[in-house]
Amino acid sequence: WVLLFDGQTSEGWRGYGRPDFPTGWQIADGTLYCKGSGRGEPSMERAMSTSEVLVIGRSCVDHIAVVDVFPRENTKVALTQRLVEGGGQGGTAAACIARLGGRFCYVGRIGDDDAGRICLNRLAAFSVDTRRVQVLPGGRTPEAYIVVTASTGARTIFYEPSTLPRLAAEDLPTALIASARVLLLDPETTYLAGLLPKQGGP
Repeated sequence: WVLLFDGQTSEGWRGYGRPDFPTGWQIADGTLYCKGSGRGEPSMERAMSTSEVLVIGRSCVDHIAVVDVFPRENTKVALTQRLVEGGGQGGTAAACIARLGGRFCYVGRIGDDDAGRICLNRLAAFSVDTRRVQVLPGGRTPEAYIVVTASTGARTIFYEPSTLPRLAAEDLPTALIASARVLLLDPETTYLAGLLPKQGGP
């Protein structure tokens, strides 16, 4: 069992979509109740003790362009739609799990640049806790350029290999690993599979 409320303090709770405890909530006589607007939910520190999935992987910015027909080389074609979105296999997996209501923790790295800020904003928009996303001073967040062909549904991706330092096993607290039932590594972090301690056996 996981104790969500100790009957006396707001430890482990925060407002929905915000890092602090909302002022509309109060504690009295062992009861947590709302006098105003706002909602509360277990914070990530408490929820991680019952997390299902630990996601470790890439976050990047995707520049997406949609065309009716993919062009031949050395030709020009009009775009029918374009947008900028958060991407990367790790970040996308975390956003999907969040949207499905799963319990998880996401670990990744980005640079302290505009692309990195886009990643953080888009992850937060999907209710992904970003406190385990390391922002590296002077780092360059990778970007990708994706062409989607509307007539076939196919996509063509041009991506930048990440120049950020790779995560090491020492960067991941043992308790964080032990708390998860499933470890999800994207193609850029599969090397960690042989370095992280295995749960449930030697």
